[in-house]
Amino acid sequence: MTLKPLVMPKNVEIDKEVTNDTFGRFILSPLERGFGVTLANSLRRMLLSSIQGAAITRARIGDILQEFSSIPGIYEDVSQIILNLKNVRVKLLSDEPSNLYLKVKAKKEYLAENIEKNPNVIIANPEQKILTVTDTKVNLTIEMCVETGRGYVPAEMMKHAEVPVGTIFLDAMFSPVLSVNFDIKNTRVGTRTDYDHLILDVKTDGTITPVEAVVEASGLLKHHLSFYTALGVEPHFASKEQLDAEHRRIREILKRSIDELEISVRASNCLKDKNIKTIGELVKKSSKELLSYENFGRKSLKELEKNLAKVGLHLEMNVDKYLKEDI
Repeated sequence: MTLKPLVMPKNVEIDKEVTNDTFGRFILSPLERGFGVTLANSLRRMLLSSIQGAAITRARIGDILQEFSSIPGIYEDVSQIILNLKNVRVKLLSDEPSNLYLKVKAKKEYLAENIEKNPNVIIANPEQKILTVTDTKVNLTIEMCVETGRGYVPAEMMKHAEVPVGTIFLDAMFSPVLSVNFDIKNTRVGTRTDYDHLILDVKTDGTITPVEAVVEASGLLKHHLSFYTALGVEPHFASKEQLDAEHRRIREILKRSIDELEISVRASNCLKDKNIKTIGELVKKSSKELLSYENFGRKSLKELEKNLAKVGLHLEMNVDKYLKEDI
């Protein structure tokens, strides 16, 4: 069975005035009523929970054995340093975990940009503060491990035995998408004004662009939904050309005389007595109204409905949408 097509947008519009490497605004319109919320909620969940990213998952700070410690000559305690490391946004270019090193020995404030360069890791926020040295006698190295993952993974789930003593695990926020918001407004298509106009705002940490994030999230949704479409044959939606042709066919039939219907002379004369001359005037009537006419009985009604069905018509039709071109 061929399905009537839904109202569909031609493409996604990107608001170039506000879109950059960390913020994107995507406009999808027009959509059938309710589709805006459906698409926006699904994309929002995927964007916030399922986009792959990277994070610092564990660290060793000199000879410190656990995070509830302080380090002589450093202003921040270990807990604060760990919190600062969690806020370093990284992009991993390899498929394997990679290590980063920060050598601390000078009296100054250390930022993420002071971490030794690694060709496999890009730091998206080099201005992120890590610690402040207040004593020139300080000399230690912070070793960090960068891994890929999805969503939020607490430190307890990251722990495993194959690590050196003194390793501190971090709560890992792998998701490179920081926030997703959407707004749905009404838009007009023809005479209807209740179609959806979806505006989707996506903010990332800079390790992935909003466009890349939306494409990946859409791909994940499409892949998962494909398991349901595989249950049977995908529905075939009629093209605009097919609908236009059907529209023209019905319009031509509606303009024809009722004499072209294969109904009895008695029924035809009865209809003409009620000033019903065209098929278009006829199909607007209800069966109850036709049966109220003198000399128009149930046999005539059954005969009429059968002949209307042959050409794809029925009683109580709204013919205005077919005949309005001639108004």
